[in-house]
Amino acid sequence: MEKIFQISNFDASKATKLLTEYNVDKMDLVFLPLHHDQFWYLIVANFRHRRFEVLCPNLELDSVRSTAEKVIFNFKMTFKYAYPRSTALSIFEMTTTFRSVTWSKN
Repeated sequence: MEKIFQISNFDASKATKLLTEYNVDKMDLVFLPLHHDQFWYLIVANFRHRRFEVLCPNLELDSVRSTAEKVIFNFKMTFKYAYPRSTALSIFEMTTTFRSVTWSKN
């Protein structure tokens, strides 16, 4: 699923089926694992706290910032298509935080 949000010719209307299979009222978190330059990082759509959290095992968060922001925007567009009448959550008002996390090879 994560690669869909990374493609350059992204079409949110075609990706809505990914989200409409789930009940948005029962979702607290959506995890989007992403791969960049030999390591994985994670974007969490945290609906409970109304924010996107980018968790990166690299101290240089700027190396993933532009890709993460693109994926988050594409996810927001897909969410808006999938749930056009959602009043419980204003997806475009959710903030984004970037955090460096510890990593290990295990």
